[in-house]
Amino acid sequence: MTEILLFSYGTLRLAEVQLALFGRLVQGEPDAMPGIVNAYDIALIETNEGNPAFRATLKNHAGYGKLNWQILDDLSLDAGVRYETAKLTVSPLQVFSTPGASTASTQLDNDYWLPSGTLTWQMRDDMQVRLNASKTIARPQFRELIYQFYFDPDTNRRYQGNPYLQDSKLFNAEARYEWYFARDQRFSLSGFFKKIDNPIETFITLNGDNFVTSFANAPKADLYGGEVELQKYFDLSSMSDSAFFSTRRLVTIANYTYTKSKLKVKEGDTTAVFGASSTLATDYFRNGSPLTGQSDHLVNFQFGLEDQDKLSQQTLILSYASKRVTSRGLANQDQPDVYEHPGINLDFVARQGVYVAGRQFDAKFEVRNILGNDYEESQSNGTNKVIYNAYNYGTTFNFSLSTTF
Repeated sequence: MTEILLFSYGTLRLAEVQLALFGRLVQGEPDAMPGIVNAYDIALIETNEGNPAFRATLKNHAGYGKLNWQILDDLSLDAGVRYETAKLTVSPLQVFSTPGASTASTQLDNDYWLPSGTLTWQMRDDMQVRLNASKTIARPQFRELIYQFYFDPDTNRRYQGNPYLQDSKLFNAEARYEWYFARDQRFSLSGFFKKIDNPIETFITLNGDNFVTSFANAPKADLYGGEVELQKYFDLSSMSDSAFFSTRRLVTIANYTYTKSKLKVKEGDTTAVFGASSTLATDYFRNGSPLTGQSDHLVNFQFGLEDQDKLSQQTLILSYASKRVTSRGLANQDQPDVYEHPGINLDFVARQGVYVAGRQFDAKFEVRNILGNDYEESQSNGTNKVIYNAYNYGTTFNFSLSTTF
């Protein structure tokens, strides 16, 4: 069983909250910044008195069976099934004498049979084809279920949960060709497909003058695509008589993924959003829209040097992601979806083994976002464009030194 207690910092000072969370009063002293607070006459005010604390539990029991069958010398089957039960509850804790917000709670009690199987054809010692199929689930997070406002400083976005969310159920299929043409070197090509029932999607709405992101289950979605990957090394010992190149090799890793996803929404489909007057799925989702967070094109390329005898690596990492939806605009209000355009990103990572006082340390140096990309989310109807969220990532430099005892 997993039990997590969550609360707003400002209300932890209240005796009612301490008793509800811990069963006793907590001894301590308030945080203080007397120099700054007194100089600028700063006051902290709790503006959200609705559900500042809640209790969440997940009880999960599972068992599985597995079968390995060598059908032929070059054909094998790895199959199994998992059965699980899960009870998930999320409920607000009353911390005020008069509740100031909804006391709605979530109680999900589900059980699932989740089969999976992989058929492998060993064409050659260094080459194989795998066919895989499975059923999986995705549960909503605790904070996606509580009817409470919370702010995410990483995305500069205000959220509110939906107690009516349900588990998503997925059917997954994949076909993959793999060629291990040398040690630590490979080429792979794959195609995949996912069918999703009740995918959890984000959408935006207005609360007063503020945009709020919430969550709802879309009826269905399909996702399919392909991936190609190559990992290749080039020995550099013959390049020069220098001792620097004698044990080094050039590392190249390239990956491209194409993904197409579509929501499937038709007239008469329903969804449940707490506190909303409409249950029509077409009021929240557009048929054929891509899933949130899904880019059609992903490219990753790594290029670097590494020493084969000791820890010494220097790697440039180039990545590209095409535009993707970050929040769903309400369909019944003709709101465009909110898109992010990640574009091209370049990082550099270096690791070096060093000895200090007879002990080996791992020194790591990182430079992230070398190109200085900015973050921007926007809505556009084709004529006008509204910047929904924007900030400067900046270029970051990190250095760390670690060892193992």
